[in-house]
Amino acid sequence: MTAAFVVQRDGSVGPTSDGGSDIGDPAVVACVLGVFGKMRFPPLTDAAFVEVRYPLLFTRYGGG
Repeated sequence: MTAAFVVQRDGSVGPTSDGGSDIGDPAVVACVLGVFGKMRFPPLTDAAFVEVRYPLLFTRYGGG
């Protein structure tokens, strides 16, 4: 999965979207994007916003 999001000038995260996913469960994708949407970054000084594409790799844990 790749999370795509925009860091706003004040450091908050604006729109988030699925930048590419082979996860078959839309609820999982929405949950992950929701976490990214709550993140905060240091305020930007040289740009109005920054577009980010953050790749994530999930693996199954088969432990018991």
